Amino acid sequence: MPSAMQTSYIVFLIVAALFGIGSLSLGLGSVHDPGPGFVPLIASVMLFICSGIGLLQHVKTANPEVASLFRLGNLKKAAIVYFGILCYMLIISHLGYALSTFLFMLFLFKAVEPQTWRNAVLFAALAAGFSYLIFVYFLQVQFI
Repeated sequence: MPSAMQTSYIVFLIVAALFGIGSLSLGLGSVHDPGPGFVPLIASVMLFICSGIGLLQHVKTANPEVASLFRLGNLKKAAIVYFGILCYMLIISHLGYALSTFLFMLFLFKAVEPQTWRNAVLFAALAAGFSYLIFVYFLQVQFI
């Protein structure tokens, strides 16, 4: 019977494959003019590769201490991150990229690994600013 870790890797492999197949139906476009399925396909391929490597490493080592990764605290942090991503997806079209990214990063810095307010605001502003700089000025992405 597979361990909990092996099962989670297999689930992530299946999720990655399904998202990859779904992103193909959205249209990939090209590297210079990406379609709506381009980034989800890249993300699903990366998830598939990382999950495959993790599964192979786990099967090879079969270390029982790996099960400690599924402690309640780690699962709560994962749930908090997923909730934050969902909220980010819902607010980005209303508040814009820069403000939404700042709020999302602030949420992560305070909720997942609690930081002082000063550090959380500073690092959230830096992350939002640098990502905005990269996307707008270097990649010339047009935000709505």
